[in-house]
Amino acid sequence: VGTAGTRRRLFSISAKSRVGREADGGADGLVDWKAMHEKLDDKANVIGTYGADHAVYHALAEVKAGTTLDSLRGERSTTSTRQPGNRDIASEWIVPSLSDHLQDARTQSQWGKIASLDPYGLWSGRPTISATIACMQIPEIMPNLHTDGRIVNDDRSINCVKIAIEPVWHLPSVARRIKCDLSQLRQALFTWTHVPEVLEPGRELFLPSIGGTTVYVFGDLSAIHDSHRALAIRPHDECSGSDAFGTDICTCR
Repeated sequence: VGTAGTRRRLFSISAKSRVGREADGGADGLVDWKAMHEKLDDKANVIGTYGADHAVYHALAEVKAGTTLDSLRGERSTTSTRQPGNRDIASEWIVPSLSDHLQDARTQSQWGKIASLDPYGLWSGRPTISATIACMQIPEIMPNLHTDGRIVNDDRSINCVKIAIEPVWHLPSVARRIKCDLSQLRQALFTWTHVPEVLEPGRELFLPSIGGTTVYVFGDLSAIHDSHRALAIRPHDECSGSDAFGTDICTCR
C-alpha cells in the first residue's frame, strides 16, 4: 500500500489468446482453461488436493459437522438471497466488480498463457479463487494518507477487495516456463512429493500442497482495461527482512 488512489492489476499477462489444448509434452501453445476448469470440476485426471494445506481441516470440519462441506454450498451470486433467520442454503455472495472483470471478454482473452492458477476458479464447485470486500488499517502509513471518501476513508482506513487464489498448475506450461522437459518435471515432483499420479502422462493438472496468493485491489477494477488511467502494481513475497526489519538488501524492498 502506498498512497491513496493506488490500484493493482489482478492479472498482468500480455499474450493474444487462442483456443487450443496443449499436448502433454510442453509444445508451444496456449492453455484452454475452460476445458481445464471442466476437468477440475469433474475431478478428472487431476493430481493433488483441493484446499492444499487446509485440506486436513476441511476433513475435520466434515467429521465435526456430520455432513459434507459441498452440501453447504449455494450458487454463486452478486446478490444475497439469504433472509434474516433463514438457515437454508442461500447464494454465495461474490464481489460484483471482480465478477464483472473476470467475465469481461478483454480479460479472458489474456488467459491462454496462465500456468499456475485456474482463472475460472471463482465459480468452481470447490473454489480455487475467493474474494471479499475489506477495510484495511495500516498504522505505519495512516498519517501520510490523503482521505478521499472512496478509497481512503475519513478515519484513514483503506477500502479494498481481497482475493485469495489457490495454485492450480498446468504441468506442460510450468515445464515450458522453467525451460525443462515435462518428463523431467514430473520425475522431480514425484521425488519430492511421493505422489505417483504425477508421473502419469495423461494428467495435466496438479494441485500442489503449498500456500496460495493474496491480491489486494485498491480502486476501480474496470481501470485495468482503461488505457487513459494509470495503474500501479507491486508483487510481494512476504519478506520479513524487508518489511519487519527494514533491511535494504532485500530486492523486494
